[in-house]
Amino acid sequence: MNKANLQSQGFALASVWGGPQKVRYYAPDGRVKEEIPEIRERQDGVVYDVLLAQGYTLTLPENPKPHCDGCGNWHNTGEEVKQCIGRKRVNAERWERFAKKKLKQADTQALEDKISRLEEQLGRLLAREEKTGGSLNGFLLQREANETELSKTSTEHRG
Repeated sequence: MNKANLQSQGFALASVWGGPQKVRYYAPDGRVKEEIPEIRERQDGVVYDVLLAQGYTLTLPENPKPHCDGCGNWHNTGEEVKQCIGRKRVNAERWERFAKKKLKQADTQALEDKISRLEEQLGRLLAREEKTGGSLNGFLLQREANETELSKTSTEHRG
């Protein structure tokens, strides 16, 4: 016996031996899903199957509804699917602009923080220079001279 014969006789769900029995659910677009029923009880005492509550049925739908890749649900017409995907695209673009704006603000804030820390360090160095009597200025000038000499020698070796 092949799978088609088993399905026609109702034995398709007995392919796994043991364990909880699976039920065949049909999505509104006609897809088949074989799952173990998820039975829940609400606070008011109503017992329900989660997949049935999500829109699945136990019988094959006569008029299948198109599945929407935008929201993951089913809509009545293909036009509704196109509108839903368009809305999702517009919202994604809006969030992307918002995120870029926030990121730009965060980058400028980080740079401002870094500049303020450097200004504080420079202020402390200048205060130390005044206390030591100007030796720091000579150190800075000597450092700049060394850097220019290094850059001159590196360009001489290239040419």
